[in-house]
Parts: sequence; structure tokens; C-alpha cells
Amino acid sequence: IIADGRTNYATATRFPRATKVLLAKPAKVLEEIHTDERTVFLLMTHNYNYDLMLLRKLLDTATPYIGILGPRKKTMMMLEEIEADGKKLTLEQLDKIHGPTGLDTGAENSEEIALSICAEINAVVNNKPGTKLRNREEPIHAGTNTPHKTPAK
Repeated sequence: IIADGRTNYATATRFPRATKVLLAKPAKVLEEIHTDERTVFLLMTHNYNYDLMLLRKLLDTATPYIGILGPRKKTMMMLEEIEADGKKLTLEQLDKIHGPTGLDTGAENSEEIALSICAEINAVVNNKPGTKLRNREEPIHAGTNTPHKTPAK
């Protein structure tokens, strides 16, 4: 689902593969989208005030992941504004905020950045750290006890 408050951005033409394109103010977005512990959000409208208003609403939802595209300074400014308005953020709320969003993969172009964000979301919803599999001691898949064989020379 794509949500934006700008008529020239929230269009099916711009997002032909989206299940739904929602033209709405931040206060109305959550009225149109069912959220639960499997719902994730990525704030990337490039409109600071829109993202800030939506972030305020998302903090009290069951979503496990709120990604914020952009520099860490932007995320910190948003959190400072929310707290300056009198909202005390809990550790649970802070833990669901990922800004800057994505894993550190050296991503430079939009495809690489999207991949790093998707990888981080996948790790979060599966309660995994998003680290290298080669450093994992236990089997990758549950119930697998097959020992690793040394390749033939």
C-alpha cells in the first residue's frame, strides 16, 4: 500500500504494482489501513512534516517496524519534536523505529538501498539480527541436524 498526501504523488500511474494507492493526510492513513504485528511501515515521502505526523500515529500501533528513509539526524529531530510535545517514548516504541532504515550493505543505488531495507525488515519480523549466516553456530533451518561435510578435493 502506498500512502501520500500529495495528489501528484499518490497515483496508480506512479505505482502500478501497488495493491492500493491511498491519497490521505497522515491522520487519516491509519483509518484506511488495518495494522497488526505483521504490518510494517516505511516513511519515505521526502516530506518531513507528513512523515513526522504519521510517525506520531504509528508509535502506538502493533507494527514491529517503522523505517525512516534519510539521515539519522532526521530521525533524531523527529523523536526530539515528539518528546518536546510531551510524549514520553517507551523503549518498545523506540525499538520499532529504524532510522536510517536498512542494513549496512554498502548500498548506493536505489535497487541496492531497497534490498538493504527489505533485508532489515525481514530480519526484524523474524526476530533475527541480520548478520552473516557463516557466523551462525546452529542450523539455518529449524529441525536440520545434517552435519556439514568437507568438500572433496
